[in-house]
Amino acid sequence: MALQRLLASGAAALRRSQGDAGLAPALLRTYATTQITVRDALNTAMDEEMARDETVFIMGEEVAEYQGAYKITRGLLQKYGPKRVRDTPITEAGFTGIGVGAAFAGLRPIVEFMTFNFSMQAIDQIVNSAAKHLYMSAGQVTCPVVFRGANGAAAGVAAQHSQCFAAWYASVPGLKVLAPYDSEDARGLLKAAIRDPDPVVFLENEILYGEPFPVSEAVLDKDFTVPIGKAKVMRAGSDVTLVAFGKMVGYCLKAAELLEAEGVSAEVVNLRTLKPIDRNTIAASVRKTHRVVSVEEGWPQHGVGAEIMAIAIEDCFDELDAPPERVTGAEVPMPYAQNLEAAALPQDFLAWWHLLVFVEGAIYQADEENEAAASRGGGDGGGEPGSACLEAVAAVLRSRGLLTPGVQAELDAGRRYWAAERRLCGLMGRSPCVPPGGHAGSCGFTLEEALGASALKSFDYRLLHHLVYALRKEQPDPALLAFLQVDEQLVDLGDDLLDYEDDITAGDSQDCGDGAGGSAGGSGSGEGGSEVGGAGGSFNLLRCYVHIFGQEAPLHIVQRIGALEARRDELLAVLPEVQRQHVQRRQVEAADEGEGALRWQIPPLVLDEAAFRRQFAD
Repeated sequence: MALQRLLASGAAALRRSQGDAGLAPALLRTYATTQITVRDALNTAMDEEMARDETVFIMGEEVAEYQGAYKITRGLLQKYGPKRVRDTPITEAGFTGIGVGAAFAGLRPIVEFMTFNFSMQAIDQIVNSAAKHLYMSAGQVTCPVVFRGANGAAAGVAAQHSQCFAAWYASVPGLKVLAPYDSEDARGLLKAAIRDPDPVVFLENEILYGEPFPVSEAVLDKDFTVPIGKAKVMRAGSDVTLVAFGKMVGYCLKAAELLEAEGVSAEVVNLRTLKPIDRNTIAASVRKTHRVVSVEEGWPQHGVGAEIMAIAIEDCFDELDAPPERVTGAEVPMPYAQNLEAAALPQDFLAWWHLLVFVEGAIYQADEENEAAASRGGGDGGGEPGSACLEAVAAVLRSRGLLTPGVQAELDAGRRYWAAERRLCGLMGRSPCVPPGGHAGSCGFTLEEALGASALKSFDYRLLHHLVYALRKEQPDPALLAFLQVDEQLVDLGDDLLDYEDDITAGDSQDCGDGAGGSAGGSGSGEGGSEVGGAGGSFNLLRCYVHIFGQEAPLHIVQRIGALEARRDELLAVLPEVQRQHVQRRQVEAADEGEGALRWQIPPLVLDEAAFRRQFAD
């Protein structure tokens, strides 16, 4: 796509030079080795077919004097006159019926809908007249009509102008349904549709009209057509098959490029024809890659993707290494708000994949450097561990205009968390940490300060949320981010308590970490200098709290959890309804999966640790 934008200047020059006469074939051939837009491909296809066959004509709203709502019919009125390029009133049922009747009489009409959403006004003519007449006449009367226009989501045109009708029409016997992606598809498929003896639904995409694509000399030939019913493998691969049509083919090609960088070889199948669907090409690809993902803008239930899944299951069940997957639009009418519209469609999220992986990888590297410093008892060893990683992240994000205040605040939170982690690990090397008769503050670090570290621990999770908001050019939702911070803190504290309990049940009753020194109760040799963590080697705040602050620490943590749960409920109540329902649904799923109860329950370890330890002493 980047290359196409770089070459768009040539296509723009071509469009400026054409005047009112449409794209002349000779001029088009001059640019055969560069690019033409989908709009120009459709325009030249109709131009050449109208010149080739006098029975071909076009009709629809604003197709003549205005030259089409999207300028697809540009120059055709001047070349072929008002009898063959006919403006119609705003009555889809009426002019569609005229088109169907003309096809019955031996003409080849092209009926343009300004958007396929308006075809709902004419669906009786399309389904009950055009699609069924060959059957009802015992094959005596054909209906060579093309219904074409913009289909699917555009930008900010809301619920009644953004529907994808692919699955609607592809379910109707008697119709052929085509969905082009690039200029070659648009030119070759439209020519084939005009020449076909059956009614054809031709689903274009408004967003693609202005996109330039490279074409060959063969595509520019007047007799070039793309066979109806034949898919095209756009990119060969061996690990997974991505199947799509229309605009989503571009998304799949981008995804394949990014997956290749991750060592995954993706094959991309451009359906081109939705009915009759090319079952053989799909099945052959799935048998080769053993995995399949379908991508479409339409709704999930009973969509085109469901048909792809059926083919994969019926024809390739024994060849599958993983369940087939669908990527679809959301099960909602298209919202008008920009952020909700983006959330309702398959998102070009993979375009951000490398950046997000880089940021997360740098944070993990910084975390490892800090854990290494912590394992030395908190010593920094000169400089701040991980600072070079965070500075690299900041530099990259700043260069892309993504270092927002929210992102910067979370990077700073990470530094504060790691500093607290190193201080706690340094205190782990002292024995006893709290002198007899002393208090928690005697060690230079209060329990409240230590608990505050848990609020910073999930900074990376919040940072990625801020970054995604910035990438989508949206303002962060403060309520959601506040909720996430409290929710993640609850998860971290709860996990630390459960991990500590697992240590004891495993017989690790004397070590508060992996050889970190000292007992869990705050006494012992305390030699320090080892990695702080349990059996998994992860940093566990509870082990530090117990060792440093004594046996009252778990009770303090439980009190903190109670306060956090109350705050969590407050924040949940002010979230938008959709987000609140999602959180509540995830809570129930987590409980069903055994990941935890909906509310925190004080474990026996905290109620009476001595009794809990005696239970496992034998």
